[in-house]
Amino acid sequence: MEKLGFSIIMKDIDIESEAAYEKSVKDPKPMDPIAASERLRDIKRILDQLGAVFFIAYGTCLGAIREGGFIPWDDEMDMGSVIGLN
Repeated sequence: MEKLGFSIIMKDIDIESEAAYEKSVKDPKPMDPIAASERLRDIKRILDQLGAVFFIAYGTCLGAIREGGFIPWDDEMDMGSVIGLN
């Protein structure tokens, strides 16, 4: 019975996630630059602790160089890493 309950919960989460994804694709909202900076710092701290080499890429890199920050209308961050680099 508990397994069935878990499946129902996961199905609801999947439906909610899919709806959120669809909304983000149809009506993307620009990132909050302050929140995005905080997230990027958190990600850097975690990856540094793990010894993982990473880099910002694509629009995130372009914004850093051209805008001195995030591109104002961007709705996501782009990062990359090379697995096995270390």
